[in-house]
Amino acid sequence: MENKSDEVKFVDQGNDTDYYGTVDEDEIQNEMKMKKEKDDSVMDANSGCLKCKGCYVPKRFVVTALTSLGMLLTYAMRSNFGVTVITILDNSAHMKVHEDAMFNGLLYPACYGLLRHWSTTKERGRLVSAVLTGSYAGAIIGFPMAGFITHYIGWQYVYYVCGGVCIVWYFSWLCLVYEKPSHHTSISDEEYNYLCDAQGSDVIDYVNLKIPWAQILTSLPVIALCICHFARNWIFVFMLTNEPYYLNNFGFSIAESGSYSSIPHIVKVLVAFGSGYMADLLLLRCSPTVVRKLLTGIGFSIVALSFFILTFCETGVSAILVLCIAAGFFAVSISGWQINHYDLSARYAGILVSVTSAFGTLGAIAVPLVTGELTKDRTLDGWDDIFYVTMAIFLFSALVFVIFGSGNEQPWAKPPSNIELVQKIDPLARKPYRTFVQQKSADTKDILQAESIDGKAQQKNDKIHELVDRLTEQLSAEEIKKDS
Repeated sequence: MENKSDEVKFVDQGNDTDYYGTVDEDEIQNEMKMKKEKDDSVMDANSGCLKCKGCYVPKRFVVTALTSLGMLLTYAMRSNFGVTVITILDNSAHMKVHEDAMFNGLLYPACYGLLRHWSTTKERGRLVSAVLTGSYAGAIIGFPMAGFITHYIGWQYVYYVCGGVCIVWYFSWLCLVYEKPSHHTSISDEEYNYLCDAQGSDVIDYVNLKIPWAQILTSLPVIALCICHFARNWIFVFMLTNEPYYLNNFGFSIAESGSYSSIPHIVKVLVAFGSGYMADLLLLRCSPTVVRKLLTGIGFSIVALSFFILTFCETGVSAILVLCIAAGFFAVSISGWQINHYDLSARYAGILVSVTSAFGTLGAIAVPLVTGELTKDRTLDGWDDIFYVTMAIFLFSALVFVIFGSGNEQPWAKPPSNIELVQKIDPLARKPYRTFVQQKSADTKDILQAESIDGKAQQKNDKIHELVDRLTEQLSAEEIKKDS
């Protein structure tokens, strides 16, 4: 049998010129033989794990791990203030150590923007929870480490140790993490294709697409997230920097205060890590709106109840126990409202976090001022007052989110239908651009396929796959005909 060849026309979008190539049947036969072997090495769409041989570690897991570690180190350093303040500052120290909290509206938007490109819809709950768990795990390391170093060596060495570790992390980040999968130098083709196929067009950046600021700022689900972020920063900064100072009222030493203060955060980390899997399982049976409202409502309500019970605690052991309950149920809400940004709009998730973080920063600024004013007499009665305020904030936040929150993609999340979209060319991309859907014009509803710009090789591979599928169908039809 003679080898026939089909002539295929390719379009090079780089210089707008046409050229021709041939696809031999030998290539088609080889492609069919390799098809089964290739299927064994591709990504499992359900589990998101690599099946390929060897010890390749998916790069999205590396990015997630380093991002989580960065969160951990950041909050470990912030927890240092809560311990060292007892020895290095004056009686009004709790009013002065929290000023760094206002620079936190940079960290979260950057992380959400990064995970937009490195996570898929099926894995997003787990990966985002893993990253956020790092921020809550910071206190587990920061509190006891700062307590022991301050007690036995000196408070200055707390900052030397944390600073040195962060420098090592920074250089690891520079070497191993890239903004997008298309930028990564060593990502496998299987993982890259899996991410591109699973994410769709939500990760595409367009040149002429404007951010719908008016719709975002007036959206009730976004406003509900802002209030939840306020409550989150309130309790997080409160426990991160005031918890050792509060436990010091029960007669604990500096080392003991640092160690005991980490216990509620251990509970928080364990629950937060599991909440991502819990949310993913619930999403199989319930709508995103139900899941987000359920987890947030239950989590915030139990936190409010815990702080009410805390006003009756008269011993350090009982106070730590109640704080553990509050921290654990607060972690349940992480997979509720804190991942909800992606539900409203995966494209603008980073923008939404920047908006809610800006509002949430008000809580981080307010809590030290209110705490300092209410506890200036250094009595447990003053702490009861701040607990009542915290209870009211969480009850109000839970009510607002249950009423106005949503797990559905918002209308402003999609590009307008009356403009022609122009895909942004990324000069840093090392992987070829994929084929994406693009709107044609304001006058028609036609949809055009934006051609891949990786040149002749990619175009040729696409044609080969098409011919392989066609030949496979013909062979199957002939076998069925023979059998009949």
